[in-house]
Amino acid sequence: MALQNEKNNRYLLRDWKPENPTFWENKGKHIARRNLWISVSCLLLAFCVWMLFSAVTVNLNKIGFNFTTDQLFL
Repeated sequence: MALQNEKNNRYLLRDWKPENPTFWENKGKHIARRNLWISVSCLLLAFCVWMLFSAVTVNLNKIGFNFTTDQLFL
């Protein structure tokens, strides 16, 4: 069953020749651009979550928690 799904998956990368100019213009550029947008979006989301947790951590003591600096930033 898994092998059958792999054969029909149009997003499965089977052939990758970025050095070939014809391949790059016809197919490779589209794949690379799509992957770039997906990875940049995911990295932006990860950075936003990381910054949110950092901002919340710094302000935990201001809203009633009693943590030491070592406990907050360990």
